[in-house]
Amino acid sequence: MEEPPATDPTSAAPVPAAARYYAPAPETGYIEQRKLTSEALPQLPVQLTVRPDNPDRASFKLSPHANQARLIGDGLSQLREFFDFDLPAGRYSALRATGNGELRREPDGWRVVTKAKLNIS
Repeated sequence: MEEPPATDPTSAAPVPAAARYYAPAPETGYIEQRKLTSEALPQLPVQLTVRPDNPDRASFKLSPHANQARLIGDGLSQLREFFDFDLPAGRYSALRATGNGELRREPDGWRVVTKAKLNIS
């Protein structure tokens, strides 16, 4: 009788990759599930990542693909429910993500639990 092949107890099964999505930043602090897309479009300022080990929570930050000129031109008001930031005096031209926020899954979408951080210069 043959013995089963030996297994290495230190080798773990591969961890599934996190799912990354892009979304608008509505003034309600809530993103409807149907508004998520896997396409990094410049008009979508929120990049969220759902980890398979905790699918009811997601981290999020400013999408590196977001059209910053458009966001700045609109006065950044649409970002207030998703991001903590201070507007500098005078002109500014760049947004930089400096900390992730957290979203909680609800029946039809995602609600902000903790705002992400932005640096504006």
